[in-house]
Amino acid sequence: TIGVCAMHKKARSKPMQSILARLCNSGHFDVVYFEESAILHDDVDTWPRCDFLIAFYSTGFPLEKAIAYAERYQPYCVNDLRLQQALFDRRLVLRILDANGIPTPPRIIVARDQGPAATAELADRLRPSPSLPDIETANRDAMGDASGFAQLDDDTIVCDGHVMRKPFVEKPVNGDDHNVCIYYASKEGGGARCLFRKIANKSSEYRADLNRVRTDGSYIYE
Repeated sequence: TIGVCAMHKKARSKPMQSILARLCNSGHFDVVYFEESAILHDDVDTWPRCDFLIAFYSTGFPLEKAIAYAERYQPYCVNDLRLQQALFDRRLVLRILDANGIPTPPRIIVARDQGPAATAELADRLRPSPSLPDIETANRDAMGDASGFAQLDDDTIVCDGHVMRKPFVEKPVNGDDHNVCIYYASKEGGGARCLFRKIANKSSEYRADLNRVRTDGSYIYE
């Protein structure tokens, strides 16, 4: 039995339905869906039992409950639930990619907080693996002191001596914050395209007057 533990919109999406249909058509598997109301409100003891678990975070999903269920009943987890906590901070994701030799764009990190946060359990999960950074290393490498940051002109930013010129992308370090800005160079017309969670049929907006980067939080520039 394959258990699907995710918010209703994700669990019933067309891509997920296509994957599960292929598994069921093999004749080797049955699928049980964890109802969203049960995921949100019921104790994990009342959740269905399964041999294989597909569970993943999206907005509103109680990841800690899913982790507790997996630890208690020990199904085979198709994806690592504990490591999904790393997705909450883009700096930590980048360090994991770096540790595995996966190319990423050149970046400047401007931190106005204390660096990536992690539960003790996530820190323990990261620490023993040579292909993953420990949280202390991730904190040290991900810090770019905001006191050393400046926007020199409409096209250029600098942080601790590292210079980046537009075009570049500005991302909040919070992985659940989708308010991303793409800044264009003056010679390309300037301004920025602001991305956000889809509203009706719209998920971005061009702003010709936006040439100064944000200074109200911690950001990654790529």
